[in-house]
Amino acid sequence: MGASASAFTVVVSIDLNHANLQGTLVKELSLLTDMLFWVLHMSLFYLNSNSYFSGTIPQELFYKNLDALFLNNNQFEGEIPQNLENSPASVINLANNKLSGNIRASFGFMGSKLKDILFLNNQLTGCIPEGVGLFTEI
Repeated sequence: MGASASAFTVVVSIDLNHANLQGTLVKELSLLTDMLFWVLHMSLFYLNSNSYFSGTIPQELFYKNLDALFLNNNQFEGEIPQNLENSPASVINLANNKLSGNIRASFGFMGSKLKDILFLNNQLTGCIPEGVGLFTEI
């Protein structure tokens, strides 16, 4: 008899690093959502390096109780999800995608838990929000 998702109470990480997966994340995320519903705590979500996911970044990822979220080195496009500032993560890596638009001013008030955030190698425009200067852990 195999283990079911409801048998797990703690998942430390999901690492799809170097998995050579591709496609949009919305379909794949909907498959994970049922499993994550049963997970009481997961601290890391890796979806970087040679995972060629495309489309927009699902906003649902920023509501999860993740300490680190690595979505770098994919083909995500569109704007940074509006609820990024709701994420409890201390590390968010969105580097090396095709994200565009501005970094919203509300990002500058995410709170003191954020230690690392990477936006490099995207097509972002505008200024860094003023509130970023108030981050105490970066």
